[in-house]
Amino acid sequence: MRTKLINTTFDLIKFQTEPSNLLAKEEIIKYIKDQFKNHPVFIKEFISNNEPSILITFEDTLNPQILLYSHLDVVPAPITEYNPQIKDNKLYGRGAGDMKSAAAVILELFKSYLDQPDKPSIGLMFTCDEEVGGFNGTKYMLEQGLNCELCIMPDSSMGTDTIITNQKGIGMVKIWAYGKTAHGSRPHLGSNAIEKVTNDLVKIRKLFKKTQKANTPTTINIGTIQGGEQTNQVPEYAEATIDIRYQESAKFYKLFNKIKKICNENAQVEMTGYPYHCHLKNPQIQSYIKTFQDLFQKPIQFQTESGGSDARFFAEKNIPVIVTGIEKANSHSINENCSIDDMENFYNLLEKFIQDHVDVLN
Repeated sequence: MRTKLINTTFDLIKFQTEPSNLLAKEEIIKYIKDQFKNHPVFIKEFISNNEPSILITFEDTLNPQILLYSHLDVVPAPITEYNPQIKDNKLYGRGAGDMKSAAAVILELFKSYLDQPDKPSIGLMFTCDEEVGGFNGTKYMLEQGLNCELCIMPDSSMGTDTIITNQKGIGMVKIWAYGKTAHGSRPHLGSNAIEKVTNDLVKIRKLFKKTQKANTPTTINIGTIQGGEQTNQVPEYAEATIDIRYQESAKFYKLFNKIKKICNENAQVEMTGYPYHCHLKNPQIQSYIKTFQDLFQKPIQFQTESGGSDARFFAEKNIPVIVTGIEKANSHSINENCSIDDMENFYNLLEKFIQDHVDVLN
């Protein structure tokens, strides 16, 4: 199985599935479909704003018991990063860690049941837009009726031995201000919109802790400031965007109301993403934890992450999710890589969990 996992990951990495490369996304979906030629599986394809996604099951349903998730898109990289390699028991290439190795694991695991008479109630879910928000992939599929008892999402920064218990929600806010244009040599005749925005940003920043750390419950990043036409002109319009991460949705909306007051109502929410909290008392998740501990003879670890994932769309619908991962390094960077040993660990863990705790189809 180790060789199959490596070869499939190599195949997936070679597709340059960057956000703007629609052709590569279509080709990788075709590659996935081609794995099941002449096999009695059910394939449902989804398209939203040209973004392709796919669901594969052993029964004609949008509601398998267990859903195995992976996104296939990656952040942009130099062409050399699409030439996968192995070095020191690690697999290198764009998407090796985030998250084409995981895609290979769930794909090969699903394929292992093709020739077995008893097939489990599981589904494969592949999307192509997680890196730009997931709105046309996971969110859209859930809106079309996709559901499950448990989703397993190996998209964390940690390894197989860890479950992520919390990921922050995200709120993107735009603020703006109007001024009055004038010549740069006569600023007294105008009203500077950039100054208004920057003054508001100083006040907004004071709503948050001065020092922000990984465990800070609510954080802010001032991401962009735009305004003005040229240097020798007083700008009549300016805007800024703010990235707020939070553990509780109510906290975000309280902050947003304060921001609106500071900006004289010139503020709007551009995008929000629900915070994710793991349902650790859920029976399926308890079974998964037990399987891990029985198989590897050690306790599973629990961690939080400040970033987000497509788990937020499941959380919004109160669908239990296990966010875990395959040991990796340099995600979104040069020399991105993953542990081949941990790929095998994850395969064996899923195989054992499905064998012991997932219903067999009649």
